[in-house]
Amino acid sequence: MNQDRLTVLQSVLWLGPRTQRQVAQATGLTRSRLAAALEGLTDEGWLAVEEETKYTGGRRSAQFDLDAKRGLVVGIDVEPGQASFAIETLLGTVVEQCKVALIKGESPGASVARLNRELAAALSKTGFSGRDVLGIGISLPGAVSRNSDVLVNPPSLPDWHGFSVRDQLASDYPDAAIVVENDANAMALFELWRDRRAEGQIGRESLVVIKMGPDGIGGGLVVGGRLVRGEYGVAGEIGHITVEPDGPRCGCGHAGCLEAVAGPPGIVRLAMAGVHSGESPALADVLTSSGKLELSDVSRAARNGDEFSNRLLANAGRKIGTVVASLVNILDPKRLIIGGELAQVGPVVLASIRQQVFGSASPLSTGRIAIDFSDSGRDASLRGACLIARLAATGLCDE
Repeated sequence: MNQDRLTVLQSVLWLGPRTQRQVAQATGLTRSRLAAALEGLTDEGWLAVEEETKYTGGRRSAQFDLDAKRGLVVGIDVEPGQASFAIETLLGTVVEQCKVALIKGESPGASVARLNRELAAALSKTGFSGRDVLGIGISLPGAVSRNSDVLVNPPSLPDWHGFSVRDQLASDYPDAAIVVENDANAMALFELWRDRRAEGQIGRESLVVIKMGPDGIGGGLVVGGRLVRGEYGVAGEIGHITVEPDGPRCGCGHAGCLEAVAGPPGIVRLAMAGVHSGESPALADVLTSSGKLELSDVSRAARNGDEFSNRLLANAGRKIGTVVASLVNILDPKRLIIGGELAQVGPVVLASIRQQVFGSASPLSTGRIAIDFSDSGRDASLRGACLIARLAATGLCDE
């Protein structure tokens, strides 16, 4: 596909339905080059033409959007304990969505094979097959090598080190472009897509996403409108920055990592210590009735006024905020978005992160920064994986 067509596709994918005039404004292409690109993309089935939906009087303008009939894309999000997939049209309309449990002790090959069987069954229900899939985006929890697209020493999924999800799926989806990405990066791309849709333009956006998964903490970085992956694919791995040199051992092998101190397992470990020391009768009641403690229990106890749980979450927020403040100084982002499990914990963590960032980072960097929870929900990385699949299918994955 030539560059003009890619430029037009990029505009429509990121911004949504566009009139010819709007595409011209977004791309800067001359009238003749734009007309040729639109005609070629329409003839090839990448774009469909429809009447403008918002009628303001006068002659209705034709709008160009991705053609839903061209084919399907699949997003896959893997995390400890479960994997999710969603089948979407090129327009982003969800056709099917499913969660598949990951069985403890099962090999990654067996887990992906089960996931693939569920995916094939879901495709069959819709009347499609693997040959109708144009792109697959895979979101994984940990550093993804840029050279081989495999997880590298993921503390939360140690058996998946060096395993290629892409290679296992490739034979069943011969016409699909398959791209593997870190889960925080997938979430960052989805937040970028939402920003561009809201603003109606592609700019030089700068944002940082902090995502807490079931076992860890990661970061997704967008600078100048482009995802920052780093030379080896490990940019944004803030979970393995040491914040307590004498702290607990992390799954990566180091001591006192942010993930081990302020991630879900670290918070639950401290909560258990509080129960045993008698500091939290509320959590002791939960442990007695259910036999276990989870992050959601600590969050619920904090919302119900448990002083110990509030202190615990505030301390985790301060630890995260200390690391994030350095990112803000280095990258000077416009937005800082907190997502994943953190977005479900409550206002104590967000307030502590804000306090630490505004108190520690340069006023030049924090003067106009927005720090908020993501409202994308728990499926933000899955939605990001679907976006990656659309980018891959249209040849725009590095845009």
